[in-house]
Order: sequence, then structure tokens, then C-alpha cells
Amino acid sequence: MLDFFLCLICGLEDSKKYLSTEAYMCPNCYTMAVYYVKLRTKFSFFCIPLFPVTKGKVLYLCERCNWASYTGPPQLVARPQPPPGYEVATAVGMVTTQCPSCSQGIQGTGFRYCPHCGHDLK
Repeated sequence: MLDFFLCLICGLEDSKKYLSTEAYMCPNCYTMAVYYVKLRTKFSFFCIPLFPVTKGKVLYLCERCNWASYTGPPQLVARPQPPPGYEVATAVGMVTTQCPSCSQGIQGTGFRYCPHCGHDLK
């Protein structure tokens, strides 16, 4: 008698499709990381997505802090000021530079990108 054993690997997999390449300022973490995306859950068989299980959600999603909005892009000024207490006081002897894009102070010299807006500093 021949016994046959087959191990099936199947499950659900989340997928993200970018509907626009334009980035928006996140009102939660103040970075340019909000994108217009469509989130769907797909059934996968042997790690290959076969068909969608859900209709999908179309929303604005921040890739840094996972802030989400179904209504529209963040309605903010071009570069909002962070809330009070957001910036850390400069230590004695610490070098502070200013980002040419968002005009925020950057403490230290090892930054290639602005930690506030993501602008290239070099």
C-alpha cells in the first residue's frame, strides 16, 4: 500500500499598490511619507498570490508611522511647524545646521538627509 502525504502551504497575504507617486506631509510624524495607496488581501498558494479576498481599501497612508486617512490628503500648510516641545534643546558644543528645504535645525554632523522632511543635505 502506498501512502501519499502532501504538505499544502497556503494563506493570506497583504499587498499595497501605489496609486500616485506624490508624497504628502504627515500630520502625525511631520515627514514626507504619506502616499495614496490601495491595500488588498490576497489568497496565496505556495507563496504565489492567486486572487484577491477583499475588495480593497483606498486611503492615504504614512509609511513611517502608519497614520491613515480615507477622506483625502493631509490638509496642511506646505511646511507645518512641529508642536511645542518637539525639538530637543541643543547641547553645549553640539553643531547645529539648518535644512535648506524646511528650515528646521539639525543637531550633529552625521546626517545625509533631514530627519524632519527627508531632503538630501549633501
